[in-house]
Amino acid sequence: MRTQILFLLPVIALAVGCAPVATSSPTPLPAETSAPTAAPPSATAAAGPALTETFSSNLHGISVSYPGGWVPTAATEPWPEGEIVLQETLFADVIEDGSVSDTAFLALASQPLGGKSFDQWAADYLPFEECGQAEPVVDGAQGVMGPDCPMALVAAADRGYLIWLYRIDDPYWFQEILATVQLNPEIALDAAP
Repeated sequence: MRTQILFLLPVIALAVGCAPVATSSPTPLPAETSAPTAAPPSATAAAGPALTETFSSNLHGISVSYPGGWVPTAATEPWPEGEIVLQETLFADVIEDGSVSDTAFLALASQPLGGKSFDQWAADYLPFEECGQAEPVVDGAQGVMGPDCPMALVAAADRGYLIWLYRIDDPYWFQEILATVQLNPEIALDAAP
């Protein structure tokens, strides 16, 4: 099953980065959502670079578009339960902006829900708690996104997915990236290839 993710609702005031300290849990989106909303007005359109390249991860069963000049590094092992995705972890697909110092990046990862509901799986991912009150962002798939950081958690089949943009404070560009995401849980691997 190939699930195209379409992120539709604007998010207010995304801050740069997410810290793993917080006090509240995300509010998940029900599996069925309302009708699509209009794209953001041109005054608030994304200012990020064009998404001209595509990265596909057979390990995580996800693909996404990204700007030319960014450098993808594929994960080499599955995302272990309870571990936090960081730029240098071997279990995350990371697409860096190509700069030499504290670089912006896009991180992707997935793991089985392990018998948990999506709500519980999302609540257990501590860095997401710092992202603020979750807002629904996915049409046709269960998912949440915090308005205070560019991080989305989504479920397809029995897998949970993380999509995280670090160091870029443009909520509309993040939505543009999210609109290119395709989830392929049937090809994801739960053991190192």
